[in-house]
Amino acid sequence: MDSSVHGTTDVMELTQGVLVLRQHVADSYIQKALLSKWNNLTRNSSSYSMRAYDSVWLVAHAVERFLSEGNAISFSADPNLQATNGSNLQLDSLRIFNNGNKLLENVWSVNFSGVSGPVQFTLDWNLIHPAYDIVNIGGTGLRTIGYWSNISGLSVVAPEHLYSSALNSSTNNLRNGNSSRRRKELHGAQAADMHPELEETGRKLCEVRNMATEQEGTAA
Repeated sequence: MDSSVHGTTDVMELTQGVLVLRQHVADSYIQKALLSKWNNLTRNSSSYSMRAYDSVWLVAHAVERFLSEGNAISFSADPNLQATNGSNLQLDSLRIFNNGNKLLENVWSVNFSGVSGPVQFTLDWNLIHPAYDIVNIGGTGLRTIGYWSNISGLSVVAPEHLYSSALNSSTNNLRNGNSSRRRKELHGAQAADMHPELEETGRKLCEVRNMATEQEGTAA
């Protein structure tokens, strides 16, 4: 929906009043600097554009570290890929990247400030500080009425204002070294805890919308 903000009139009419989630991207100097140039090329930038831009830098940082550690970029044939009779896929001509696991480890260990915010991974392969905007579709555009994050749950306060107070308590959950077993344990625990929260999501979204409406009424 974020990328469809300039969508057709029919789409906007069909979605009036709908609440949707959008990946949260905090305002920053480097983001504004990029958008000032980006908007000269296209008007369709979105939070996903920021993530895609950072993804390119993510791979670049990982490859740079991969090469600085003395690794070489090379490919080899995969014996598991065999061409079948009558097939035009030519699977046996495909090659796999050697030391792919090492490069992947470098990806998980990357830590830099991107246009979408801090780019660093937790033990269970998630980006740190996950957050979403709660967006209400109305009229011809979108209106942010609240936020969701691991720090605050549903809130009308932007998540970046809460990160500094929780930074010390979250340090041990950041990606550092080979922790595959620990990541699996955390992933299982999160899956088990997810179901009761889903049952409350609809009610809490309505509460956030009501809170935003009340604040607008008070300001008026």
